[in-house]
Order: sequence, then C-alpha cells, then structure tokens
Amino acid sequence: MLWDLPGGQRRATLSGHTDGVKSLAFSADGRWLASGGAYPDSTAKLWDVHEAKVQFNLPMGDGRVNVHAVAFSPDGRWLAAAGGRGIALLWDVGSGGLKASLQGHADAEIYTIVYSPDGHTVATGSEDRTIRLWEVPSGVPRGVLTGHRHAIRGLAFLPDGKTLISASWDETIRLWDVATGQLKMTLTGHQSPIGDLAVAPNGEVFGTASYDGVVHFWRPSDGRRVSTLSGGPLAFSPDSRLVAIRGETNRVELYDTRTWRKRASSAKAHDVAFNVKFSPDGRILATRSDDTTVKLWDVSRVPR
Repeated sequence: MLWDLPGGQRRATLSGHTDGVKSLAFSADGRWLASGGAYPDSTAKLWDVHEAKVQFNLPMGDGRVNVHAVAFSPDGRWLAAAGGRGIALLWDVGSGGLKASLQGHADAEIYTIVYSPDGHTVATGSEDRTIRLWEVPSGVPRGVLTGHRHAIRGLAFLPDGKTLISASWDETIRLWDVATGQLKMTLTGHQSPIGDLAVAPNGEVFGTASYDGVVHFWRPSDGRRVSTLSGGPLAFSPDSRLVAIRGETNRVELYDTRTWRKRASSAKAHDVAFNVKFSPDGRILATRSDDTTVKLWDVSRVPR
C-alpha cells in the first residue's frame, strides 16, 4: 500500500506474500523492492515499485524457512537473501536466476545480510554467534569474525567500507576492521537484546534498537552515545537528516537527526510490529509486518 505521511491516504497495494513479511530492501535506483516472507511463505519477492507488481518469486531452499534478510548489491545487479537453516542465496536481479549459495553457517538461522559499499563483499550474521565475510558474486569465503556471545541481529558497513558494525542479542555493539578482522571497539549501554542496527549514509552516526524499546545513537569515530529515543526498529533517510522509528503505538515516527526532535508521525501503521526502510530518493518509506502487508508511505512533504 502507498500512503501519505502525514495523512494516511492509500495510493496502491502490494500483495503476494501468504504469511508475514520478515525483511525489506530497496535497490539503489529505487526501481525494485525486495521482501522476504515468513514460513510457510518462505520466498523472497522482487517487486517493481512503479508498477506495484511482483517481478520474480525466489524460493529459499526447500521452502521451510523464514527469510530474515534481503539486500541489493550497490549496482543493483544482485539480490542477496538469507534465512533459516543456514540458507543464504545470491540472485541475478535481471533474470531471477540463482547465482551462488553462501554455505558456512551450517543449520543456524541467518538474521542479517549486508553488502559492502564497493559491492565486492557480503557479510552475514547468525545465531551461531559468528559473522562471515564472502567474496561476491563468486560466493568464496573471505573470513570469520568471532567474539559475540549470542546471536548477531544486525550488521552494517560504514560508508568507506573499512569498518563493519555488528549488534547482538548479547546487548553489545562491536566495530571491526574489515581488512584485518580485528576488533576495534565494543560498545555497551543496552539493557536488553539488540534487534536492529542502522548507519546514517553520511557515516557520522548509527543507531541500535533493543527489545525493551530503547534506541541509542552512537558516533562511530569515538563510540560516544549522542542521543536516546524510544521505539525501534529504525532507518535513516538517504540525506541522513531524518531517522524513522517504529513508535510505541505502532506508528511511524520521523525525527530530525540534528536536533533529535520529532518531525512527523503517522496513524497506526500495522496491527503488529514492523520494520522500516527508506527509498533511495528519500521520498518513500516502506514498512513491513507479520500481518503479511507491505506499506509504502509518501514522506516527501516532511521538513528536512
């Protein structure tokens, strides 16, 4: 569905998943939206945003998994999808063909998958407490990062590609040197497992959201915490001026990242918990939920 924020006027409907929607990602040009379905849907779907229709249905293994994460390569040629039973697959966006299977997490759930800014590396984070790096599109393993004491629920590269940030159910955030695999910094402050992580595109701040409804914002240069808000999960706008957060009453709330003041709030977005993603031009905000829906909100009128 496409809605105005604020206002709530529906513009279009995206339908196709038969169960909850676990993950979302926009391609860099904004043409495509990928979504991952919960079991027993167990598919990744590639949507044409302008036509509001499914281009490809991409099955995940034998179809008995949650598709926890999807991510496009920076050039938009490849779609990576990851989920249950250690399944991580790489698809050709143009043809819908399977390119590679990233095998290394055994049967463990893979909760997060991300591309490096240069598109040459994919990182996966799993309930097996490891982070694995892969060359793409070949799928050749590059290395394993260890140290977290519980499942990794969020991964993000800083814009220069030299640092990888991880967030875990062990309530810590870790910053890693990608070239050497060495741990650079460990951040603490959450009092509950961390379930989401997002980095502002300018690289000056990142946010982590824990299951107790606390969102901390950090400066990666020195690890200093710069603000705390309520809600989560979260997503930054492409210009880094706004952060979208799922509010405590299942509303979409937009905050100014310079003042940390609320700029806008939607009507109730979903009946159950949801995640948020901005389109590359910053004009559309996508929300996905276990209620099987994907909604698109027009945020172009929100002051920046």
